[in-house]
Amino acid sequence: MPTKSTQLEFAKPKWVLLGLFYYSTKSQMSGAPMNKLISLTITFLLLNGCDSSKCGSEIVSRELSPDKRVEAVVSKVNCGATTDYSFKVYIVPTGSDSLGNQVFLSDHTVGLRTSWIKKQRLSITYEKARIFEYTNFWQSKDLDNFEYLVSITEAIRD
Repeated sequence: MPTKSTQLEFAKPKWVLLGLFYYSTKSQMSGAPMNKLISLTITFLLLNGCDSSKCGSEIVSRELSPDKRVEAVVSKVNCGATTDYSFKVYIVPTGSDSLGNQVFLSDHTVGLRTSWIKKQRLSITYEKARIFEYTNFWQSKDLDNFEYLVSITEAIRD
């Protein structure tokens, strides 16, 4: 008795919207292959949405140090509706347009403040924050060839 060979016939996609294929009702594609396609597409979209180059950033404050050699710069970063704002604190030579490396990074932040306690001593305080990065000093080749050192403290404020 001859056996009947069966082949899957896939319908040609009619539209492409966000990487998802819409197949006609005649399509025999279902189950695992379609689930894999949907999973891959969702993964692609999620990873594409995590691209930090799509984040917007605005400087919310610049505070000059008592000796007027450096500034503490606070930046608010917005990466879209699915994430909370993050805050970054930088120390830069006075008048610098380049921010360089951050000394503090947080999100879920309430009441972030920077203040110079004295020359070369910066305090970062907040009511609430989830801290991702913090360093307790800053120095730069561009300012006295690493000889100018700023001490940084951070603390929860009641």
